[in-house]
Amino acid sequence: MSATSWKAIPESLWNNRSKHYIANIAQAKVCFAETEFDQHLSPLLALCPNLHLIVAALLSRRLPHKSWSVSSQTSSNPITLQSLSEEDAYELGLSFRRFLVQRKESATAVDSWRLANPLLQPLFDITPYFNNIICELAKLLVIGE
Repeated sequence: MSATSWKAIPESLWNNRSKHYIANIAQAKVCFAETEFDQHLSPLLALCPNLHLIVAALLSRRLPHKSWSVSSQTSSNPITLQSLSEEDAYELGLSFRRFLVQRKESATAVDSWRLANPLLQPLFDITPYFNNIICELAKLLVIGE
């Protein structure tokens, strides 16, 4: 697999996206199940089983109703990527849109989203492809608006 093979992931997600979150979930599941993407996505999915929900929400055109934050969770029951609920994954994915709207550069929006949500850091640390995939999706979201 080539070093640029990750580029097919955001292309696949983008080309099959919908305005509807439920349709995007189905598309993300299909994309994440592709064996050709397994090298890039399996470490991410092992770390965050609901990653497809984050990506599906990220692809929708809705702005979040509220700011999502891990800090609103109790310290006795901290949220991890493994324990991220479907609702929290959805809100976390939607929160990206706010960063994208507020920044001129898609890479800056991705970095701001990452810094505002430290819970995401392991996804960025485990492989450089996660940052690349999200940055490419951000570019496509800006162009597609």
